[in-house]
This record gives sequence, structure tokens and C-alpha cells, in this order.
Amino acid sequence: MGLVTQTSTRPAGAGKPKPADSPTGAGATAAEAGAKAARPWISRPDEAFTVEGLRARLIGAGPSWRDYPPSLRLWFILVPVLAAVVGGLLRFIRLDVPHKLVFDETYYVKDAYSYLISGYERSWPDKANDSFNTGNPDLLLNTPEYVVHPRWANG
Repeated sequence: MGLVTQTSTRPAGAGKPKPADSPTGAGATAAEAGAKAARPWISRPDEAFTVEGLRARLIGAGPSWRDYPPSLRLWFILVPVLAAVVGGLLRFIRLDVPHKLVFDETYYVKDAYSYLISGYERSWPDKANDSFNTGNPDLLLNTPEYVVHPRWANG
């Protein structure tokens, strides 16, 4: 398969400071310096496995949230909390309206039930909603249902 290597451990010498005589390390040639400048997203293992390298990959090189003024930091917390509260209010107020089941609450539930029981979507009789809503789902027919789009994730 070729020389494919992956390591999840830190390589030897990682995290040690580089010599200060050149920007890319000791003994770097002009070609290596040009390749590094042309591909800034690739970092050497001794640079990548440092705390600073990990932080730069995960959160970027932008300023920390502590660098912003306190009033702006308050907005970093308030905006997501307020958005969650407004979203929760819009979702949970009047959750009981309408007082009856809607089309997709019976259509997809019946298909998911038939899929769980028999492994494929089965047909239902014409007035199956009334019986299914009262808690009697044992009206499945032995014929398969016409599948418009795959609903295997419902089950």
C-alpha cells in the first residue's frame, strides 16, 4: 500500500524552541523557505504539536475574547442566551394548538411504525387514522406501501 504513516503521539523534539538564526529553523534552504511561504497551511510536526499550534488550528489566530472590551464581551454572552430564550418561547408557547393531530403527525408515524414492525413500509386501510389515534395500530395490511421518498430514518 505504500508508505502511509499516521501518528497520534507527539514526535520527538516537538515543542522545543527553534534556533533563532533563521525564520524556518537551522539549516533551511531557500527552496524550503519558499515552499513554506507557498503553503502556509502545512506546518512541521515540531510546530504542529505545540500548545500554540493546536490553539491556532482550533480557534484561529484571531484575538481572544478576553482582548475585547467588557461591554462587548457581555454581548458575546447575551446574544446567544437571548436567541435561545426567544426561540424557546416561540417553540413552546401554544404548543397544544391545534387540538388534533395534523397530517404529517399520522402519515410519518404510521410509516415508521410499519417499518419497525415488519422492516418495510406496509399499506394501511382507508380509515386507519381514527384507529391509530385511539391507540390501536394493529391494522397493517400485508401489501407494501407506495414509497414516494425513502423514510427509513423515521423508524
